[in-house]
Amino acid sequence: MVWTTGTTTHPLIQSLPIPPSHCKKGGRLLVTPTLRLPHFPEVFAAGDCAADLQNPQILPPNAQVAYQQGEAIAGNLLAISQGKPPTSAEVHLRGSLLKLGLGVARANLFENFVVTGKAAHLMRLGIYLTLLPNLAHHLEATTQWLNNESFNLFSNSACEQKQCCRWVGGIGVVVALLGMGWWFARRANRPAQTIS
Repeated sequence: MVWTTGTTTHPLIQSLPIPPSHCKKGGRLLVTPTLRLPHFPEVFAAGDCAADLQNPQILPPNAQVAYQQGEAIAGNLLAISQGKPPTSAEVHLRGSLLKLGLGVARANLFENFVVTGKAAHLMRLGIYLTLLPNLAHHLEATTQWLNNESFNLFSNSACEQKQCCRWVGGIGVVVALLGMGWWFARRANRPAQTIS
């Protein structure tokens, strides 16, 4: 498999009045460790449009970096609003997940442990599910995935009629949703934990 796509800087970033000396190759903006632009300290940049000025380590332009830097920016905005100094952003890479086709993926966990094939595909789906913002997204994605998995499983075997495959997939989705509902109900009834 050959992947020939690339990344490019968004036109909005390219249109900013920032000298080329304050940009890295590819148009990424050089930022301080607190993710502020050096000549515009009221502006923050993160993700694949930013590169740390003092730390030449190249962070991959992926979601986990953007999520962590976004949290750091939110914390810094809160600190500034309370009259406190902003802090440096820290990014901890947890590895990478790559979809390689239908039901096949590769997972490199913490740059130490590699999983490939169907197991990596299921791991990728599970990790992606934990990053969705709310219960509605969880249910929608889970329903779609279970339906796709059930349909693919039975459409390639002895079950040749589409109606039969739809029934089996539908039953699988209903069972999964009932199981998830039971699991969420149990979690909702747990006493709240306090963190000190």
